[in-house]
Formats: sequence, C-alpha cells, structure tokens
Amino acid sequence: MKVTAVTKFKQGDLYNALKKLGWTQAELAKRSGVSQQTIGHVLNLRNKPSPFNIDRIQKAFAKAGEYLDVLTIWPEDFKGLDKSVTVEQTKEVDLALLGANTPVLHDTMKPNLDDARRLIEKSLAKLTEREANIIRWKHFDGKDLNKIADDGKISRQSISTIYNRALRRLRCSTQEKILREAMDCVV
Repeated sequence: MKVTAVTKFKQGDLYNALKKLGWTQAELAKRSGVSQQTIGHVLNLRNKPSPFNIDRIQKAFAKAGEYLDVLTIWPEDFKGLDKSVTVEQTKEVDLALLGANTPVLHDTMKPNLDDARRLIEKSLAKLTEREANIIRWKHFDGKDLNKIADDGKISRQSISTIYNRALRRLRCSTQEKILREAMDCVV
C-alpha cells in the first residue's frame, strides 16, 4: 500500500512556544496586539516580523513566563517564502506497519474514550448546570437548539444566548486546552 505524508512548514520555535502555553494564533494576537494575519504569516514563514512586532510578541510570551528570542530565530537575510511550502512524500508501506495485521499496534491506535470523557466533563464542570446540559444535548445527543428549547419549555432565543455564553466561557478559559487534550485522546 502506498502512503503519502504531507508536511507544512512552521517556524518551529514560535510554534513550540504556542503549543507549550496552549495558545492559538488568535490568543497570541490578542495578547501581543499584533494582528492575527501577521501572526499567521510569521508562523507560516511568509515573512519576518517587524522589530516593533517582534518586541510585542516577545513581551506577550514573557508575561506568560515563556522566553522566546524572536530576533535570533530568523536569519538576518530572511525575506519570507513566496508561498506555503508543502512537502509530499509517497512511499510503499507494509500494511502490518499500519496496524492492519499487528494487534499490539492496533490496540495503541484505539481512541481513549474514557480519558476524553473525563477531560470533557472536567471542562463542563466549570459551567453552570444549565450551560453544561445544553452543550451535552447539542453536541453529544445531537439535538438542535430548537428541540432543546421545546423540551425545556424555554424560548429559542434564551437557549441560544445560554449556549453562546457557555461557548465563550469555554473558549476564554483554560478549559479550551482541556477540550483539545480530550480531542487528542479520541483522534
């Protein structure tokens, strides 16, 4: 069987610092005051940040306790890549290496649903009971907001408000990191 691996290059030091802190590009943009587009271009090696933006990025990381010497991670003559660089490599691979015939490897590939459920419940515990239930009903039971509103004898607008507030609270807290960890357990 042929397998193709596709790799997109990222600026490794910046990418690792974001992962270590559990930040997204948007979070770095918010904390540094640098636009999300600029952060994306810098991370994807499209261009080198300006000295002003370098300073702002370094200060954002420093406030979080992460040291990143942004000046030294780009060569002086770095102009940026004209387009996203993608490396594709296709190779013939034995099916046994993919776990098709190897029970030990296959078992390690199973999603760890118990860990994922535990992490998700830990995140939802930070919400009010009503908010957590609406998230569960919508995302785990597959109900739409109209059905949830009808079942709870509450207006569709109220359900939508509660749902959106719960999502904002999850996004704005450290719970987003826990939810990402839960998704890593499943994927």
